[in-house]
Amino acid sequence: MKNTGWPKDRGQLFNPERKAYHSGKKLKSCVFCEAKAKKPSFDNLVLYRNSTFMIILNKYPYHIGHMMVMPTKHKGDLWSLTKKEYMLVQLAIRECLAALESEYQCQGLNMGINLGRAAGAGIPDHIHYHLIPRWVGDCNFFPQIAKTRVFTETLEQTYYRLQPRIEKAMRKVK
Repeated sequence: MKNTGWPKDRGQLFNPERKAYHSGKKLKSCVFCEAKAKKPSFDNLVLYRNSTFMIILNKYPYHIGHMMVMPTKHKGDLWSLTKKEYMLVQLAIRECLAALESEYQCQGLNMGINLGRAAGAGIPDHIHYHLIPRWVGDCNFFPQIAKTRVFTETLEQTYYRLQPRIEKAMRKVK
């Protein structure tokens, strides 16, 4: 009898290179803390930074406009943030989502946080929220089959497109 139900009707792809990710080895330094130590620019992908939070483009985006919002302090979990830090990060997220919707006219948005390595955090010691604009039909087979993503603009174009809008949006976060 043929199974027509999920998940058995789905194909599987195996990627043994991911095993290294699960090894639990600590990074020598935090790329986010290194980025915050410099003036915001395309070189470090920092769109905005203040004493409480920062907004950075993802160096390896899932889609155009993929940014991350995080506390400026090196914190590995939400519970280590003060109430004020937590609220300001949340307000920044809300303004970033509005900026992405306005700039890209996207039909949806993904927002997520991976708390801990077991949950998929690539940099588990510095919490960060991912914000990703989405459109109906924007998925294709390239990421799964060819290990390739197709983008309609370069990371540099994304940076210079979003930076003034994010800078302006952050004036509302107090």
